[in-house]
Amino acid sequence: MKIQLFTQRECAKCPPAKEIVNQLNTEHGIDMVEFDVETVDGMAEAAYYGILSTPSVVLVDGVGDEIISWRGVSPDKAKIVSLLRENQ
Repeated sequence: MKIQLFTQRECAKCPPAKEIVNQLNTEHGIDMVEFDVETVDGMAEAAYYGILSTPSVVLVDGVGDEIISWRGVSPDKAKIVSLLRENQ
């Protein structure tokens, strides 16, 4: 599993979401990739997952298929930890 975090520079809600994702990376070793939706690559990835607001967090499986997402809000850390435990 991997977390994809979609942010933008002027997003007031993005720093708390980024902190949660960083904690998940540090505490549970889950890979994460951050996309700035103001860049071409970030916009392309956001379009693929239908991201229309930031912050958005998409938990994906090994082939990039969406498992669960939080759009326009910070992710539920407990839910992600639970999913990690279920899939170990």
